[in-house]
Amino acid sequence: MKHFLFTLFFLTSLIPAFTQAQDRVISGRLKDTNGEPLPGVSISVKGTDRGTTTNAEGYYRITAPLGATLVISFIGFTTREVQVTEKNSTALGSVDSSESDPVQIPSSQMVQKEAQQSTQPPTQPTPEKTGVATLTDDSPRYTIQSYITFPNQNHLTNTYTLRYVKGWLARLQYGSKARNGIFVADTRPYIQAPVQLTFSSSFTLDQINRLPDLQNQYGQGRPVNGTETWQGPETGEIFSWGPKINNLEFDGQPYAYNPNGALTIRGNGNGTRAKAYNPYQFFRNGMTTNHNLTVKTTLWNTAMKTGFTYHTQQGVLPNAHTNESQWNLNLKRLIMPALQAEYTLFYTSINQTLPNQNGNWAHILSSVMQTAPTFDNAGGLSRREALRNEDAYLLSDNQFRTYSAGNTDNPYALVNLLPDNQNIRNLFTNLSLNYDQNNFQVLLKGSLEHKNQNRVFGIVPGMTTYPEGRLTTREYKLSNYQFTAKPSFDTYLNNSSTIYLETSVSYTFAHQQEQLNRKDGFRFASTESFDISNADSLAIRKFTPLRQKHEIAESIRLKYRDLVLLNLTNQHYFSSTYTKGKFWLPTIGLGFTFSELFSYSSFLNFAKVYANYSQNIQEAPLIYNQWQYNSTQYAASNFAQYQETQEIVYTRQLQPEKTTKKELGLDMNIIQNRLHVSASYFQNLTQQALVPIFSENGFQLQNLADIENKGYEWSVSYQHHTGAVRFMSRVSFSKVKPVVTKLYNNETRIPIAGFSDVSTNLVAGQPYGVLMGSRWKTNENGQTIIGTDGYPVVDDQPQIIGNPNPRWTASTEHTIWWKGWSCNILFDFRQGGDIWNGTQASLNYLGVSKVTEQQRPTQNYIFEGVQENGKPNGIMVDFANSAHGLQGNRWVHYGQSGVGAESIQKSSWIRLQEVKLSYKFPSYRQSFLPRCDIQVSVSGRNLWLSTPYKGVDPVGMLFGYNTATGLDLFNAPSLRSYGASVQITI
Repeated sequence: MKHFLFTLFFLTSLIPAFTQAQDRVISGRLKDTNGEPLPGVSISVKGTDRGTTTNAEGYYRITAPLGATLVISFIGFTTREVQVTEKNSTALGSVDSSESDPVQIPSSQMVQKEAQQSTQPPTQPTPEKTGVATLTDDSPRYTIQSYITFPNQNHLTNTYTLRYVKGWLARLQYGSKARNGIFVADTRPYIQAPVQLTFSSSFTLDQINRLPDLQNQYGQGRPVNGTETWQGPETGEIFSWGPKINNLEFDGQPYAYNPNGALTIRGNGNGTRAKAYNPYQFFRNGMTTNHNLTVKTTLWNTAMKTGFTYHTQQGVLPNAHTNESQWNLNLKRLIMPALQAEYTLFYTSINQTLPNQNGNWAHILSSVMQTAPTFDNAGGLSRREALRNEDAYLLSDNQFRTYSAGNTDNPYALVNLLPDNQNIRNLFTNLSLNYDQNNFQVLLKGSLEHKNQNRVFGIVPGMTTYPEGRLTTREYKLSNYQFTAKPSFDTYLNNSSTIYLETSVSYTFAHQQEQLNRKDGFRFASTESFDISNADSLAIRKFTPLRQKHEIAESIRLKYRDLVLLNLTNQHYFSSTYTKGKFWLPTIGLGFTFSELFSYSSFLNFAKVYANYSQNIQEAPLIYNQWQYNSTQYAASNFAQYQETQEIVYTRQLQPEKTTKKELGLDMNIIQNRLHVSASYFQNLTQQALVPIFSENGFQLQNLADIENKGYEWSVSYQHHTGAVRFMSRVSFSKVKPVVTKLYNNETRIPIAGFSDVSTNLVAGQPYGVLMGSRWKTNENGQTIIGTDGYPVVDDQPQIIGNPNPRWTASTEHTIWWKGWSCNILFDFRQGGDIWNGTQASLNYLGVSKVTEQQRPTQNYIFEGVQENGKPNGIMVDFANSAHGLQGNRWVHYGQSGVGAESIQKSSWIRLQEVKLSYKFPSYRQSFLPRCDIQVSVSGRNLWLSTPYKGVDPVGMLFGYNTATGLDLFNAPSLRSYGASVQITI
């Protein structure tokens, strides 16, 4: 098979030598009924990608084989089709002194709807009749070296110079029509070149969508000698299993943690009743703004588009900010008729304070949610005052003021003192040259990317997780240079123009170098000396890996009419880190448009079935920039100590991942193109998947698994016009089943995210990312075993407790337009999928959740199951009887993380994702003013959510990592947004 395809590629590369003589040259000038030239008319060869447009004076030139059909179309005109014959064309490369007959396009069928303004070029030979025409005399030709018209040529002021070009240079630049020399009129737009300005601005107000419900009835403390007792922050008490708040009052004595004094039993204080504070007052409304200015114009024969974007975001966490600016530039210039150059540049600058990284947001959110109801984190101040005044979080002895001294942190201290910030600078530039002459094209493209990312994160001295402090600076640099050369050729293989061939060969070279300079500092004297240079202990890691890649691809594209399309590609890949290389990476695509078998029908407008097959490889990253694996060595109860400590760098023994993709699909348009239906079935297999795994030397990447993704998706959309009203509805559905088919090296389970006691995993034969953790022990009959204390017994071994993958997902979108108004509504649906709600388990353990308030009085409860001797359980328990102390507490009994299986919840949802209302004002245009278009919009996102999940939002991810779904331990909450925007185009 390989030899056959190689031979096929070789033979097709010889085809141009046998087919070039069939191509003809068609050139001329198009005019309207008034004799005015028609600029911008589209002329294409039917059934191919070949085409051109008339220039400012209506002149054009195109090559096509005998028998081909030219499609001539323009807005406001009737589209016409003309067949290429020997009489209305010239053989490519021939010398013919006779005048050919132009093909007639009746002018009565090309009546303009709106008069066009045009500039006057130098006099050119004009065919006697309008339409498709040729010039075949042996005298020098005339041509306009026309500029690129972008965005509008009607306001250009042109001058021109006339020059004579002959010899090989003329033939190279202008093709066979310049075989006897050519006069070139160079037109140049000057200061009156059109300028199009587009300015858009938007403002969004962000609010936390929802948070876990907290209790406000019971104070800080625990049972002591059978009595619920308040214990203050200075005692280090973390629980809120104390007395009812309405049974407490302040004593009025000086107290460092509250200006009203300490709490005591009512009747023993100053009569000022105790109160429950709302810790969620710590959060604020977020704000997001976006401003964009885009300029389009044509200057000095060059089309230019440039834009500047400025984005700011004030997060819902105090002191969390993002500022991002981007500048882009695109230049296009027609160097000669067959050669176009394009230059693109993107520069992005991002500055972030307190970004969601390194588990810091989980640390902050937990310090808010775990706070005892009787403690005020702000110390009697408002949120704004607490953020500016360190008295809210510092005591007179410079110790941190927190609800549990030595065990927890104050959220105001965290957002003020954490050093976490990130700066990113990214530069991407690309230059391409595209030569397109007759049937031959050459693309040369070079690109350059530079990225600098500087991150700082750590814990200041005095905080609970690292009392001596730790600080990390991480400087990452990427340099990537790439060059691509791609010659291609296209032609018809027969006189009837029914078989179209396109062949190409491409070569890509890439030079990629990454640099990492990381410093980890430990033990600092104070917050004032919190700088990496003052660390008592310093660990430095430096890496500079390099990779040079070579890729060669040969491609054949065969098309029979518009009926059958076949794409064949093979890629060769090798690199400095994979010298063995891979020389057989095929891609095969076959499409059959069976609607072409039938005559025109108002019911079946388009119908196509297709099949695709491909193989590819992906090498391991030089520096692994995903972090979800780091936390798998921490217990969930110690999550606040989590730091992104590990770095993984490429090693030689790693093999590339191998991916095989198969797809079958259908696309249909029916009922006058109103109804569109698409469906596909796919099966993707990744072999030698690269997975981080912990060993005695820390984490390292290894080829450890085969993973299969298979499923199907479909969408149906319908659009219709009724008078001035137009509407569109779309429904999309997707069902995917990712399964781990194999694990290597005798591994039975590989944790990929989460913690040592609950995690997502790779397990052979199980869904990707299956949840594993603790669960109650059962006997051989599946009955829960109950201990002598009346509580279920926990199994010693971790078990599968859930599947985070949904059964299916879907969305619906509905849009209606009326005059200048439009309204869009988008719903999202998800069915199935499990999430471990560790946030709820932790809040239950501490006694601050609403669940514990509601169920705290429960007595004489019997857990369903059997005792060790097999007898049905009949032991009664009280959930929070103070006589039994903390050990008899139903939620404290199983520890802070609880029992993993008990915290599994369903993540199905129905979500109103977006509602958007827009209005476009009628264009404002005066003879002495430019045209002005204005559009305004108001929108809302994530407005409504219905889900059985009790956490912040089932869409959340642990520590913000994209690959850590299915786990919730103080995840960042989702936001409900209300926005307005305006766009002005001049």
